This record gives sequence, structure tokens and C-alpha cells, in this order.
Amino acid sequence: MKINVLRSVAAMLGITVCGAVQAQTSYVAPAQWNTFQPASMNVARPSSMQEAVPVPAAEMPAPVTDAQVGDAYAAAASEPWEGCSDGSCGASARLPLKPCFGSLNLLYFGLDSGSARTVAGGLNGFSSTAVDPDNTVGFEISAGRYIKCGRFGLGLTYFNWNPGTESETRTGGAGTIVSWMPTYNGIDVDPDGAGGGFNAGNVFDIIDGTDVNYVGATGVRLTRDVSFQGLEANLYCFGLMGARRASYANCCPPKYCLANKLGFGKNGCYGYGGAAGPLVRACGGRIRVMASHGFRWMQIKDDLELAYNIDGSVGYQPTDIYDRVDVENNLYGYQFGGQLNYCLSSRLSMNVGGKFGLYANHAQKQHRIGSETDLAYLSGSPTDVISTTDSDTALASIGEFDMGLGYRLGCAWTVRGGYRLVGITGVATAWDSLPNTYASLAESGQVHADDSYLLHGGYFGLEYNW
Repeated sequence: MKINVLRSVAAMLGITVCGAVQAQTSYVAPAQWNTFQPASMNVARPSSMQEAVPVPAAEMPAPVTDAQVGDAYAAAASEPWEGCSDGSCGASARLPLKPCFGSLNLLYFGLDSGSARTVAGGLNGFSSTAVDPDNTVGFEISAGRYIKCGRFGLGLTYFNWNPGTESETRTGGAGTIVSWMPTYNGIDVDPDGAGGGFNAGNVFDIIDGTDVNYVGATGVRLTRDVSFQGLEANLYCFGLMGARRASYANCCPPKYCLANKLGFGKNGCYGYGGAAGPLVRACGGRIRVMASHGFRWMQIKDDLELAYNIDGSVGYQPTDIYDRVDVENNLYGYQFGGQLNYCLSSRLSMNVGGKFGLYANHAQKQHRIGSETDLAYLSGSPTDVISTTDSDTALASIGEFDMGLGYRLGCAWTVRGGYRLVGITGVATAWDSLPNTYASLAESGQVHADDSYLLHGGYFGLEYNW
């Protein structure tokens, strides 16, 4: 039974429209609502359709001097990183933001791709779950840059999860193994291609020993190799729900401390942010939101082989029977998403987010069955050999849900961990690409991109702003 991930995973917390409140000339926004400026710059901004209103010199913020930068270090204990302690919303000296951000995550994922399917009878419950990848390490690396004074960000993310080849072999007595592929009744094969020592026969009967010329299979080997990789480019929108665009006020010249130069100190000479944005939360607030829009490419390769030992010798030889199907999905499309970050303390935060996208999937399938020396063919038609290739384009979707915790090690470094679930629908899987019928070559070789994958598991990583 196929799993329908689109309907179960499409829950996501995203804000699809990124906008900014632009103040009227006669209105001064409260500090906690000012999305684009620190409180010290909270003067009214004219709209683009109006003339700028001169601001009296007395209301203009004083320029930040080197002495003030140094003095801010002494005030570090009295002003938390993410907020304010005196109601001023951290209006002291603000420094330029470090422009770039990046992260590296290790992914401990497992794969679900449908319910278990029996491989062959007489082998103690031999099923497809024997080669399902589980708890295998992958990675994700991201890099980006803030633009428009920290209002937005541009970022690239590369994802790779390749658990490698999984293989399982089961053996049994000749005549006790029965294939669970009834479609084999519609095809024949001559394993050595010349009748020398073998004769052409029905594939199903050869495996279970019904054919008098064969004793039956004495073993079955199941092999699967599946891999995922992807690349996405996103536009990030920061500062929704009241967070201010400002660097942290607590700072000191980098010559004071090597840890500050490396971004590990509590104070640095630049403002810092992260993947959630260059933000200082509003006075009395703990929530900030990031929204994203972007383009994503995802490639999925899924190769499957069923091998039947019919020659009675140890190991698998060229004259045994091999059923191979290889599929490849390439998804291209648009996605949107969002992340809500809740400040639990000055260093610890919790995040919940997700993404959802629609994609064009170019799916390809190659299928071959026979011995290494001869191809199987449709019963009664030796020229219709089973070696086919087909491709199709279908509508696919990816839904992603993510929740976790982040802990600030220093101004520039944050360590994160959590749980992620990625559901992919509208794809071809190797298991479900095994033919349901051999009524014709065209029908047996057709690709059907109507299945699903579910990746899920924990992750652990590090973010850096430089």
C-alpha cells in the first residue's frame, strides 16, 4: 500500500508573503514594531510618493564613536543578547552586521517507501524491508548573504543522502522456493542462450522447479541502491512579527580578545545573525519569523535487482536469472516556506518550520530480465525481449517539516539539533516499477511516477555568521 505523504506532510508553518509596514510621515512606529531599524533610529520615514520631512538635528541619533564602542563592552552584563533590560530596546551603539551566514548539518535519516512486499515464498518471510536503508548519515550544507541592510537574504543549500547498497541473500532447498512475481508466468528464458545444458522455459516454472528441466532455485538475492541529492536557492525575508533589524549592542574592539575575533566571545565588533535572520527580538517579545521563496532541484536514484540461483552452483553465475529495474527522478520547481523561532532564554531557542513546493518530475525507467547471457522474452514471441527504457514528466510535490533547538555558543556560532520529515510524492520507485503485466513490451516497460518516499530522522549541526 502506497503512502500518501503529500496529504500527511503538507502541514507547514510558512508565511508566503513578505511585506514591511511603511510608516506615514506623521507616525512614529513603536520600537517593538519597527521591522527595519534599531530603536535609536526610530524616526518617521516618508513614503516614496511623498517628500521627505526634515528631521530636527536634536532628534537625530548621535554618531557612534570609538569610545562608545569600547564603553559598550562594560555594559554587556546589563543588556541581554536578544532583548532589553531597561525598556530602551537596546538603543545603544549598533554596529554593521556580518554579511554572510552558513551552516553544516549531519542527517541521521531512514527511508520509508511503501509497505513491505514479499520477495519469495519458502524463505522465512523474506520481504522488501530487508534492504530498506535506516539510520544512515547524510549531510546538508548552506551558505548565504544578507541584502538590503538585513531585510532579506539570499542562500544556497546542497543536500545529499546516499546510504549505499543494501543486499540480502536467502537460501533454501530446491523446489521449496516460490517467486512472488506472478507476472513471470508470461515470459520465457533460455539461460545460456544456446540450449547447451539448459532449455528455454517459463521463468516462473524455472524458479519453483515445476519445469522438468530445472530443479528449482536454491537461493534468492535482493539488492537495492537508493540515493537522494538536491540543490535549492532561496530568498529569505526576515523581521516579521515585530523583530527589529539591528546588530547586538554589546561589543568590544577585537584586539581585546581572540575569542571575539573568532566569534566565540559574548561580544564582538560586528553585529551577528544566522539562518533565521539578523534580528534582535522586540522588547517583551520572544518570537521571530522567517519566510522564504525559492527554486529547488531534487534527484532520486533507485536501483533494484532480484537474482535467482537456478544453476545449482555456489554463488551467482552468468546463467542465473536476474530481474533489474533502475529508476531516476529529477524534480524541478518552486517552493515556499517559513520558520518560527521562539526565544527560551538569551542563548536557547526553539524553532518550528517547514517548506512546500510543486515540481515537474522527469522520471526515467530501465528494466531488464534474463540471464547475463540471454534476455527473457514474451512467451511465444522470442523477438520481444525484456529490455526496455521509458521516460515521462509528471507533477510532483515535496513537503518538509522541521522542529528543533538552537543554542548560541557565541556571537557568531550556534549549535542546532532536531527532527526533520521530508515527504515526496509523484515519483517512480524501483519496487513499484516492477511490471504488473507482460501483455506487451510497451506496457511492461512503462514508467509510472505515482509513488512516494518518506525521509525522516534527526539532525545535528552548526551555524556560523561571518
